[in-house]
Amino acid sequence: MDLQPWMGQIGIAGASVLLFVILGKSYINHVASQVSTVRDAHEKELARLEAIWEARLADMRERANAWQATANRFEQASAEDRRQVDKLLVITETTEALVRAIKEGQGRP
Repeated sequence: MDLQPWMGQIGIAGASVLLFVILGKSYINHVASQVSTVRDAHEKELARLEAIWEARLADMRERANAWQATANRFEQASAEDRRQVDKLLVITETTEALVRAIKEGQGRP
């Protein structure tokens, strides 16, 4: 069998293609493993940050509830103060009327 030069070129081209396919596949697998590693690290970091923010939000909810309870107590206290002032105004008006009546009874204007 007589080998022609073009047969050797086809053989070299086939070997080159096979080499490039193997190298390409190795490179793709390498990049895929790096992407997978980065994705895993990213997911862990997201989970960590999510846990931190959930804890912060829970703390903020507790603080908001405490502030709301304080505001409610303040509102109740101020309502009680208003009731006491209204009672004192009635007593003051009665006292003023009594003092006026005493003054008029004594002949003083």
